[in-house]
Amino acid sequence: SLNGGSLPSGLSLSSAGVISGTPASAGTSNFTVTLTDSQGTPDIDDQALSVTVAGPPTTYEFAASDTESNTTSTTYQTKTALSFTSSSTDDWVILSFAEYKGSSESYSTYVRTVVDGTTESEILGEPNDATDYMSDSSVKVRNLAAGSHTMTVDYRSENAGATARIRNARIVAI
Repeated sequence: SLNGGSLPSGLSLSSAGVISGTPASAGTSNFTVTLTDSQGTPDIDDQALSVTVAGPPTTYEFAASDTESNTTSTTYQTKTALSFTSSSTDDWVILSFAEYKGSSESYSTYVRTVVDGTTESEILGEPNDATDYMSDSSVKVRNLAAGSHTMTVDYRSENAGATARIRNARIVAI
């Protein structure tokens, strides 16, 4: 029997000494139980116990590519990709970031974030100074079904005569 303290909310102690139920929240509960042996002359003993209930797992996925990459292609090139499998349908916050620049002040560099084949954000930047990096960041909330997912940060040049550069690309899905 329970002799002091309390079990975590949602759990109970049966007369047979079995703790059962589903804990309602994370945390640690300290309690004392009294044990009685029913064989022959009963022996009685008090035992201090502790139950720790862990919270839900923190789930996040991450991919990064820090080195500088460049292209003169007018077709999107993938800078970094994140692939993972979600065990259940849920809302995910998707963050992406990259620094980019172009070699020409006349042509733009394009950067986009793609989630499962759908462009979620796209930016083009025409540099005022071809030596300075610009930043692209995106935050999206997407409901993702259970299953495999792929997210990318891609880049391209507006014109094959100009070089698009990208570095420090990151994707985080929480």
